[in-house]
Formats: sequence, C-alpha cells, structure tokens
Amino acid sequence: MTQSLVNQIIRCQQLDLNTKTGQEALVELVNEVLRSPPLCRPFQGMAIQGVYQEIYQQVRSRLLTTFPQTLETVEVEGISTDESKLNAWKMGQCRQAFKKVLTDEMLTELAIATQQTPPKSERRKHALGELITAMQLAGYLSPPATGSSLIEEAIQQTFLQIAETIDQFRPEKATVMAWVNFLKNCNLKAARRSTHDPWVQSSQRRRIKFKSQLRKIFRLAQERGLFDWFCISLKGLFPITEKDQQVTGLLVVMWVLAQTQQAQPQRFNQMLDHISMVTIAAPVRVVPTSDTGSAFEPTSPQPESEMSMTEYIRQYFREDPQQLCQKSIRGRPEVTFQAIALLFLEGKSWQEISDYFGGIRISSLHTFYTRHLKKIAPEIKTYIEDTYLP
Repeated sequence: MTQSLVNQIIRCQQLDLNTKTGQEALVELVNEVLRSPPLCRPFQGMAIQGVYQEIYQQVRSRLLTTFPQTLETVEVEGISTDESKLNAWKMGQCRQAFKKVLTDEMLTELAIATQQTPPKSERRKHALGELITAMQLAGYLSPPATGSSLIEEAIQQTFLQIAETIDQFRPEKATVMAWVNFLKNCNLKAARRSTHDPWVQSSQRRRIKFKSQLRKIFRLAQERGLFDWFCISLKGLFPITEKDQQVTGLLVVMWVLAQTQQAQPQRFNQMLDHISMVTIAAPVRVVPTSDTGSAFEPTSPQPESEMSMTEYIRQYFREDPQQLCQKSIRGRPEVTFQAIALLFLEGKSWQEISDYFGGIRISSLHTFYTRHLKKIAPEIKTYIEDTYLP
C-alpha cells in the first residue's frame, strides 16, 4: 500500500490533471487515501448509507477539488522512504477534509442516526463510536495540547454521558454540539469543584501513584528485555510454559502499550491515565454535580470487604433514619424524594422515572430532586460517615 500510494502521488504530479488521464489518476489517488478512513467505516462489512454516505461523498469531492493544489507542495523524497511520514500525510489530508465537512448540522444528523439504532446493540456501539470520532475530527472534545487533567477528565465523562444518554438528545431543541457542550461545561465545573474535595483528592493521589508504578514497570520490562522475549515466544522460537500462560494476557496488553509509547507518547500517556482511572475506580457519593441529572460523583475507593458508598447511600434512602427523604412534589404525595432517589440508584433514566409516576414532567422531577438533594446532602454525608464508616 505504501509504495502504491507513493507511485500514485508521483504519477499525479507528472500528469496534467485537467486531462482525462490526469483525472483518472487523481480519482485513484483519492480512493487510495480514503481506503481506511477515520470515519464512515462500514458496519460488519455492510455498505455505508444515509448520512454516512453523504459525509463520505462530500469528503471525497473535497479531496478531488483540493488535491491538485496540495500535490504541488508534496515532497515525495521526504515521505517515500518513511512509512510513518507517509501515513501522517495521508491521515492529515483526511482529517482536514472531514473537519470542513462535519458542520454542526451534519453532526446532528449523525446523532439522529445513532438514536435510530437499537439500544445496547452492536450497531449502536458502532454508531456511537462514529459520532464521537466525528466530534473529535470536527475539533470538538479533543484533549488540550497542554494536557489539562481537569479538561481531560471532563471530556472523558462527557464521552460516557453521550453513550449513556444519546436517546435524551432532542434535535428539535438544539444542535447536538450545543447539547454536548452543555454536558462538558457541567462536567468541567464538577471537576473543578472536586479539586477541593478531600475524598476526590485522595483518589487522585492514588491514581497518580498507580500511574507512576505503571511507568516503572514498563521501564523495567524494557530494560530486562521482557518484550523481546515475548515477541520471540509468540513466534514459537521459545516455548511458553504453563506458568507463563497465566501472564500472557497481561503481556499482550503491555506489549501493545509499549508500541504505543514509542509511536505516540501523548496517546500512551492518555492510555495510562485511563487505566489508572479504571483501576482506582470509585463508588459514588451524594453530592449534586450538575443540572444534567447526574447527582452522584466518584469518591475514594472502599475495601472490597466493606459495603460500597453506593450501598450505604441506598440503605440510607431506604431506611430514611432522619426522616429527610419524605418530602414530595406539591399535589403528588406519592412522588417523594425517597421514591425518586431509589429509582435513580437502580439506574432508571429520568424518562423511566417519569413513566413510573404516570408521566409527570421530567423537568419537575429533576428540579425537585436536585434542589432537595442539595439541601440534605451535607446531613446525609455526615450521618453516613458517623454511622457506617470507621
């Protein structure tokens, strides 16, 4: 593929692209560049259609228009002998074209297409991946070059919220990026508040320490030739014992990360951040975080032998020892804060909670729940710490 792409670039540079032969060569070059596009990838081998086909055709048309001028500045000698530079040039051309095509309106169409896929299906997962990739290609939700941990944390949380709540997006009210930016801003505010929370600070310190330990493990593995031994073992030149098989899975992950560390150091750092966040996972605590409906956020982990903070909170809401959870919505005595909170902790969406109470407005439920939670959260936190925690 590499030599073929180089030959096509040289051929296009040598031909008059205004001729029929030149146009055919240009089409072949564009098709080669778009052979493995970062977006509009077929699902399970099926042909792309709908908005995905529209985006692909617009990108293809744009490359056919811009390439004649672009090729004038390409120095083939500089990329023909370096596959990484050639791939970087190819991806750069793709990304520039996609960025121009992916307007707010087009991203909204992608979000609508995602909503039309069956929830929790493989097609939904594929569509969500395409949507998030499109947002990043368009210049949204990309980690900052400076590596601000707060912004990265807010972006990661926004990715999760998009995946979990995409069906709550209402295209008749706003574009998808207006909705996503609202989520991101709420998450960023929550992340900034958490920097002053001793529980969250404790968890962050553990993650930083864990990340440092991971880096040390990688350094030692490289110094002692572990990855070289692993590659030889995979080729069958060195037998893997039954004891070795127990760590083969771990070595595969480490080997992949080691390759990423060499090729994309920034990406490697982000992967370590993600691993540390997943490993030092945190149960939830009862503090309102935003207006998006997420009323709980991470705290420092608890030992496995003890109840998680989520279980403590659920037990508190169920028993209501201080009688703080019996407040109800005006005119609806059965719609108590206790009932809403227990449904929320079961993972019910606001739409499902609304349906449970006979179609009560989501905005009324959310406003009532958030306001009352803000009022009683400090007392609940104190009670749980004094009663349940050592």
